[in-house]
Amino acid sequence: MAEHLVSMEISNIDEYREIERKTNALANLWSFAWQANNRVRNNLNTTNNDVPPLYGLRKDHKPNKENLGGPPLRPVCGATTSCNRNLSYLLSQCIRPLVSSAPETCDSTEDLLSRIRDINMKKDKRFVVGSMDVTALYPSIDVDFAVKKMF
Repeated sequence: MAEHLVSMEISNIDEYREIERKTNALANLWSFAWQANNRVRNNLNTTNNDVPPLYGLRKDHKPNKENLGGPPLRPVCGATTSCNRNLSYLLSQCIRPLVSSAPETCDSTEDLLSRIRDINMKKDKRFVVGSMDVTALYPSIDVDFAVKKMF
């Protein structure tokens, strides 16, 4: 994991609490937008959660560059103990039906590879094959400003 940790900044608990505060503010904004009741609004907020663990999963499909070190690792951040877990769960419940009903959605790596192969065999120049990774799940808005405007 060393290669993934080189450019990572060390944070402290105060920074994490500030992130938790801003995440709770975003959760409150979402709950107002959805006109959620107090029970839902309170369930979206989190307090005093542990910092999620960071660990590595082996990329066993990649060639092993060195015999002793093993294959490269993919960094994974735990999601079950974090300040955004409740909000993430709620948003995933909203997004999941939309994504699963879209014909362009691939269910697995095999499904994606099969579709790419089909398009490449047709040699139709109108299509461009690509993929998308999530880099920022939440919009970068000024949470402090938005919360002050609400109250």
